[in-house]
Amino acid sequence: MQSALSEIRTIGLSNSYYCILLHDPFIRQGYENGIVIRWIGELLDSINIEYGNRVKYKTLSEAAAEFKHQQTTSVANVKNIPVGFELYQNYPNPFNPTTKISYGIPSVKTHGSTSVQNVLLKIYDLLGNEVATLVNENKAPGVYEIEFNGNRLTSGVYFYRLQSGKFNAVKKFVLMK
Repeated sequence: MQSALSEIRTIGLSNSYYCILLHDPFIRQGYENGIVIRWIGELLDSINIEYGNRVKYKTLSEAAAEFKHQQTTSVANVKNIPVGFELYQNYPNPFNPTTKISYGIPSVKTHGSTSVQNVLLKIYDLLGNEVATLVNENKAPGVYEIEFNGNRLTSGVYFYRLQSGKFNAVKKFVLMK
């Protein structure tokens, strides 16, 4: 389930909605929309809690039909830009020894142009001691992912903190060796 949530986050927003395609590799041809997924209830509950009404569900055949009946008028390289700062839960959690941390930087206009923003992502132990600095640089708007390797740390609870301007967010994660 965490893998699915992580994949949804990585793929990003489309027209301000996450579109989740439900797929079962064992569906026989000819059974269009005949999807039976046993674990989907728990996954959908988790997705609805995290993303609320920003989620649309479609089967693969529904999505294919939508594309089939639409005419493409142009193709653009569009980056998914968050509307606000976002710090996502790491995956996997608990982890040993590596985990991925994703975060989103919104577009901020200053004097008519989009600016880069200084971003600081740090790891702390339970006592608040800084363990590592993963990011300390200017970033353009977009969604980023960084891998953290905790092989030199002991097992335990740690925190990662994203700061940029007035934004500040902290998440907890667990290293289990």
